[in-house]
Amino acid sequence: KRRSIQVEAEELPVSSPEPEKCGIVAMGNETVEWLLPWWLRNLRLQNPEISVHIVDLGFSTSARKWLSKQNVSSSVLELDSCYSCPWFMKPRAIASSPFQFTVFLDLDCEVRSSLDKLFSWSTRGLVMGKDRYPFSNYGKLFRRDHFFNSGVIAVHQSHVVIPRWIEATEHLHDKLRGDQEILNLTIYENEIPVVVLPEHFHQLRLDGDHPEAKIMHWTGEAGKAEIQNRLKGSDSLLDSDET
Repeated sequence: KRRSIQVEAEELPVSSPEPEKCGIVAMGNETVEWLLPWWLRNLRLQNPEISVHIVDLGFSTSARKWLSKQNVSSSVLELDSCYSCPWFMKPRAIASSPFQFTVFLDLDCEVRSSLDKLFSWSTRGLVMGKDRYPFSNYGKLFRRDHFFNSGVIAVHQSHVVIPRWIEATEHLHDKLRGDQEILNLTIYENEIPVVVLPEHFHQLRLDGDHPEAKIMHWTGEAGKAEIQNRLKGSDSLLDSDET
C-alpha cells in the first residue's frame, strides 16, 4: 500500500527565499483572458513588488497588447494538439517558469493577502490545499482527505513532481478529467509528500466565501458568473491601461 505523506504548513520551520528568486505564474487563452485585469489587479493590491509571468496558450491580439503594457513577463506555449483542454498544459507552464520558487495561480483565484508564506513553505516541498470535492466519477480513486486542488501550487523548480506530472499527463490526458486528477494520481503513485495549506488559505467556492480566505478560488462556471457579476459596470476590461 502506498503512503500518503502530508505535513501541515504551519508546523514547519521555514526560511524565506530571496525575493528575486520568487514569482507568480499563471496561464490562459482567449477563452479566459477577460479575467486577466481582475486577477492582476487583486494580486498587485496585496503583493505590489512580486514578479509575475504569464504563459500565453492562445491569447487574442488585444490581450497580448494589454499584457505588453503591464509590468509582467510572458511567454508563448503552443497547446499540444493531442490535448482536448488547455488545462493539461499546466505542468508544462510551471516547468517553463523563470523563477526558482514558483507560485502558480489559476486566473479565477482572487488574491486577498500577501503570498510570502507560500514561497517560504515551498522551500520545504510541494505546497497545495486540500479539495473536499473530487469529481464524483473518481470517488473510489481519490479520498477526500487525500485530494488536493491544483488552482494554487507552490513549488521549487527542481521538484521531482514537475517532470513526473508532465509525463503522467502525456499518458493520462485522455483517461482522466483534468490536470488536477492527474497530479493527484502522480502524488499518490510516487508517494510525494505534500505541504498542506492551512484551512481557508486557499478557499474553494464550494466551501463558501470566508473572511479569512487568503486566496478565494471562484471555481467552475458558477464562480466565473460571480466574477462577471462583480465586474459589471467596471472599466477593468482589456481595453483599459490599468492593472
